[in-house]
Amino acid sequence: MTQGLSDGQEVSFYKHVNPWIHNVEARISGDGKYRIYFSADESPTGCRIYYLDHQKKPVPYHTYHGDDLVLPDPCFPGEPFWWSGWRGDFCFDDDKNLYLSTGATIPAGIFRVKNAGLDKVTGSPERIYWTFANSIEGLAYESPDTLYFISGSLTGEPKIFSLDLNTLKQTLVYASPYVTGDPQTSEAIYDVAVVPGLVSLVSGITTVQPPFEIHLPPP
Repeated sequence: MTQGLSDGQEVSFYKHVNPWIHNVEARISGDGKYRIYFSADESPTGCRIYYLDHQKKPVPYHTYHGDDLVLPDPCFPGEPFWWSGWRGDFCFDDDKNLYLSTGATIPAGIFRVKNAGLDKVTGSPERIYWTFANSIEGLAYESPDTLYFISGSLTGEPKIFSLDLNTLKQTLVYASPYVTGDPQTSEAIYDVAVVPGLVSLVSGITTVQPPFEIHLPPP
């Protein structure tokens, strides 16, 4: 995990025992400082969210399993659909809610977990949105009521969508101009984030150039 400096350089400030960190989020803690949260694959026990304490030591926050996030069965309507496991994408809103997305799978869904405090979660995942149209990878929250997510790693057609949490309407925000239809050679969008006035994505064209960052104007 790296930290950006003012001159654009990066320095490593934490290395997890598991080499694959899926997602990173930050929240304001009680002392007014940022607390870093991240998810890591802890197979076979599931995917776990940690936070770093003031000594930069990982503290388990919560663990989720694939069968915690149930989706409709595409072949048998009305039957639950168990999928292969949560990929670790998550974000927080301003009202102590944790959101989880199902990752590179179709059908796909977003789940909300209430009572997500700074130190622990007491709520259970509740599915608030699902679709057969695309995958839901990565998550970013924009106050007061919008989520952003990525789709396209399964099809080689990377896109970013927004989701209005009041209407649950999905809207296309960005479609990559570098599309070949082949996930191995198309542009890959790795993550999406929201900064004041901008939607930011981390992107790269597979086998052509290293990742770069794009800032998009608000939709």
